[in-house]
Amino acid sequence: MTVLMEINNSTDCLCSAYAVPVAEKTQRGNTPNRVIRVSDEDWAAYGEAVAAIGSTRSDDMRRHIKATIAAHQREQRRIARESAETEQRRTSAD
Repeated sequence: MTVLMEINNSTDCLCSAYAVPVAEKTQRGNTPNRVIRVSDEDWAAYGEAVAAIGSTRSDDMRRHIKATIAAHQREQRRIARESAETEQRRTSAD
């Protein structure tokens, strides 16, 4: 049996005890539901923490995901720039 947890903005999690493959889950709006594993205690504490800053779990997770992607992309650009500069110095020295 597969248990799927839908992440939503309420303080309760919606759990389904039906064997439904994740790929077949329906979409709400433009973004599909994602499945994560979080203890009930952490989920409740996280809900309280984000509510205290006037946010929701979903919004906070989306902000974290975007920040992680942006940091990774900045690092990739830095690496590419350093590689190009190293190559330019190497070819200039020849």
